[in-house]
Amino acid sequence: MYGTVGAYAMRENFVGVDTVTDAFYYIIVTGTTVGHGGATPTTQVTELFSPSVIVLGTGMFTVATGSLLVPVLESRISNAFGIITASELTLIEDHVLVLGHGDPTEPLMCELATATEVNVLTADPTDETALRDARIDSARGVVVATDDDARDALAVIDSRLLGRCWVSGRGRSAESVAARMTAR
Repeated sequence: MYGTVGAYAMRENFVGVDTVTDAFYYIIVTGTTVGHGGATPTTQVTELFSPSVIVLGTGMFTVATGSLLVPVLESRISNAFGIITASELTLIEDHVLVLGHGDPTEPLMCELATATEVNVLTADPTDETALRDARIDSARGVVVATDDDARDALAVIDSRLLGRCWVSGRGRSAESVAARMTAR
């Protein structure tokens, strides 16, 4: 639109641009960098206008192509690696969030993934943004089990503050009683 209106408005400064159709044709030929001798700028203003059409046209083409290809590529990559995309994450509900991934949680994650049809997500228990992105507020439950009891206790507290869901913590010693709590 920018190019067609601009070329038509400055048609006196072009050779070969007399109608809106001529202006549109000139912009398409210039914007795709094909070029054609049928329309030629005759002043410095129109000579500067033509490269602006090329830059804007290329930019708009790039944005349009990117907006179409990025979701497709994101979906394919996430499917290949088993990663949930940001748009899919906003739709997930009734999932189990596992905070801390390692020896303590590996059997549970395998059991949940194979025995039930529950979506299992993992997140860094110390990253509040990750917990919010993992939709802790709509999770069916949260399992906290890392190799660090202090980290477990903090994760349980954060989980209780960020969401109203069941939290189960696992401790390995009498000193870790604070990490073994269930909350609603």
